[in-house]
Amino acid sequence: MEEFEIRDKPPDHSELEDIWALLQTKIVAPGGKVTPVAEVVIPLIQPPYGCPNQEIEVLLAAFLRNRREDTVVFSNFKEAAKAQKPELLNLLPLNGQNITRLLQDPEDFVLYYYEVSPNERDYINGVSRLTGVDEESLAGYRGWERARNALLSWRGQLPPVTKSASDFENPRCKPVLEVLASLEKPGHMRELLLKDLPLALGIDIGTTEDSKLPYDQVLDYLEDVIAELNGYGQVKEAKLLVEIRNVFGASGDTQEEIAEAVKNWYKSLSEAQRMHPFSGDQGHLLRSAREEAPVVQRMLYMLPANMGLGAIREWTADNSDAFLAKLKLAKQGIESWTPGKPAGTEDIQAQKILQARAQIEAIFKELKLSKSVQAEILTSLLEELEK
Repeated sequence: MEEFEIRDKPPDHSELEDIWALLQTKIVAPGGKVTPVAEVVIPLIQPPYGCPNQEIEVLLAAFLRNRREDTVVFSNFKEAAKAQKPELLNLLPLNGQNITRLLQDPEDFVLYYYEVSPNERDYINGVSRLTGVDEESLAGYRGWERARNALLSWRGQLPPVTKSASDFENPRCKPVLEVLASLEKPGHMRELLLKDLPLALGIDIGTTEDSKLPYDQVLDYLEDVIAELNGYGQVKEAKLLVEIRNVFGASGDTQEEIAEAVKNWYKSLSEAQRMHPFSGDQGHLLRSAREEAPVVQRMLYMLPANMGLGAIREWTADNSDAFLAKLKLAKQGIESWTPGKPAGTEDIQAQKILQARAQIEAIFKELKLSKSVQAEILTSLLEELEK
């Protein structure tokens, strides 16, 4: 598209002036509504214009040259329309290669045109910058869809434990995550950035016109939210490491001190305990304790994953209590084992009860149920078991 540019307005009463008016009516006038590319291309192919495809490519490239900040193109329109699922539309960069594609199957493409003011453009660029997404990956995307792709890319890099969390220090984090969950829906970005996002950040826009939206305040609040969300996984790891420190009696909170405590615990075991082929969680703990990998890798990724809970950053619910319960039980089981003394039925049953209790408590905590509701659920379960 860089090769094409209209320097002067089309001659008055010329065919080109008529074509320009047609493109203006079909693409710009709908403003924020979908325009099937077929409705733009077919009139140019038919009389009175009868333009060949190559000529139409040049006309579209020239017309969109100064409107690329405000225009986006989506493919897969046929399937999306048939299924009535806008999320099936695929966003395309507005470039020469894709303009050629529009002519190959115009019924499968749609255009969106949104006029972007200078203030809005600065706002869009500010949002894109805050995400930290590489500029090269956004090449070809303009306007609201540039911000959309930046936010989509950034959100996609957040681990599941962050996207599913609710215990943020900044109360704006959760509402923002909920708003950004709708990013997959094309054609919604302008409303999301000008209305939904400010509201999620606690900014009451009331009947404020878009041109008077407090953009700087939105960006300031968003910067704080992005900073906490980017660091949430590391904060979650640090909190769980403190709990592991308590389990193994480490002298401090650093990873080195916790690793040393795990190492000393392993050394304190008898040779028979270290050599015994423990199964289940006990075997997983013993292997993690003797590993040479960093303590975070061993105790927060490998161990919970091997225990069936998943690595910490892959959690879609807070499994901290369940993991700590399994860790303590495994540690106690190893410490209490002696040669020739297999675990008795009563010991195994007690471990199962403790594990079940920890898992139930974790579920109640995740659902934020009141004590009365928890009691009602447990009473109902008991009644069912007694039947």
